[in-house]
Amino acid sequence: MGNSMYYARNLVLCLSLIFAIAVLGLSASWINATREVAITDFEILALVTSSLTVVLASLWLVVGQLRKNATFTRIATELCLIFVLWSLWLSTGALVVVWSSLLYPFKCADFTPTGKSFCNQFFGIEGLSFLNFVLLKVYWWTLLIMTLRSNEAVAWTTSVRHADFFSGNVPASNEFPDTSVANVIPQSFATRQYQVPAQANMFVMPAMGTGANMNASTTNIGAGTQNHPGHAEV
Repeated sequence: MGNSMYYARNLVLCLSLIFAIAVLGLSASWINATREVAITDFEILALVTSSLTVVLASLWLVVGQLRKNATFTRIATELCLIFVLWSLWLSTGALVVVWSSLLYPFKCADFTPTGKSFCNQFFGIEGLSFLNFVLLKVYWWTLLIMTLRSNEAVAWTTSVRHADFFSGNVPASNEFPDTSVANVIPQSFATRQYQVPAQANMFVMPAMGTGANMNASTTNIGAGTQNHPGHAEV
């Protein structure tokens, strides 16, 4: 059975990487357009958060394939860094919401094509920020719960790829039925003693007689032969 948690992790990281690249491009476009006027805090935070996510997600995907239980891919390390990431994405989305009431109180209506393009980019940063926040937080909680349920202290220093998250669900040894021979075979059958039938002892080898007895037997056999009907007397 494959490690389904590992495949889910890779899917989340790939999606988060794609969304982070999109936010990186959108925030860079906003900074490039507003740098002569003013650079807002949401632009800086979006740029930093997306850049950090791109770097970390790429390293997790690559290092997880090349090295076993590397320090960077250990569950304890991932939980700490992913906590930082989804916190940053939540903060980015929250800042964009605050600025949206100031910059675009009526959304993207009644704007020139250029203004509407920047408005769409702005709300694109907001939507992708919250989407990355949800993805990473759901994965973070799932990984934390699965690690706690595994009942293995070594799981915290193991990578998701090599962790056994289902070891804690294995029943204790006393929960399995005892299938030893002593318990499978009925006690009455195991302790029953079989006696050799009396008929088996009825056949007894004749004892070898002495010389005199043998001669007597020979004489009796000869006499019996002489008295047998159909034979002439000699």
